[in-house]
Amino acid sequence: MPETLQTYLAATRRLLHDANADYWSDADLILDINSAVKQRDLWSGGSRSYQSNIPLTAGQDQYQLPSLFPALAAKTILDVISVWLIYGATRVQLDNPSFDDLQRRFRPWNTFVNRPAAFARYGAQGLFIAPAPSTPYTIDADLVVLSVTLANLTDADPLPFPYTEPIPYWAAYYAKINSRRYDEADVHLGYAQKAIRDIEGARVGEMQMAYSRIGLGRWS
Repeated sequence: MPETLQTYLAATRRLLHDANADYWSDADLILDINSAVKQRDLWSGGSRSYQSNIPLTAGQDQYQLPSLFPALAAKTILDVISVWLIYGATRVQLDNPSFDDLQRRFRPWNTFVNRPAAFARYGAQGLFIAPAPSTPYTIDADLVVLSVTLANLTDADPLPFPYTEPIPYWAAYYAKINSRRYDEADVHLGYAQKAIRDIEGARVGEMQMAYSRIGLGRWS
């Protein structure tokens, strides 16, 4: 069962020893819970979203993320991890240089169009893809998105366990900060950060290549 705003409220009140709402209203704690969800997303990397067959505009190399990915218009796109150009029957991964390198290497001429070869983030919601596409190519993209605000008691956290573990502690931390109980706030923050570290420690490392490129049965 996913965690909902209602279960987060109950868990946070249990940590605050305020089951009868004597000190914190639901409205205040809902604000704290949503702040906790945002912090969890930032520390844990948020949710992943794979967007496929996204059309580019011929001759256009500058895009805004909400316009380029309209299916995610209600969410905040935190980062663009990878972009693949659909080129015939193949996917070609685009390079991801800095914006300065993109300008120098892939956008030296104002009117130059060709097959896109690289992308770079620009500001909070900007994305450059260069060279500007000569035809309306399509792309696939691997994105990091932030969770939407939990407004109704039945709204569910989009992330499952163990990503749900830090939320009540972080919400309790914000509640105690607002009450100027800094000593107790630090305790709750410590538990929230421990839950984040547990998430990071539970992940399985990546194996770059299972077999050696050189020799037989030996790691390169």
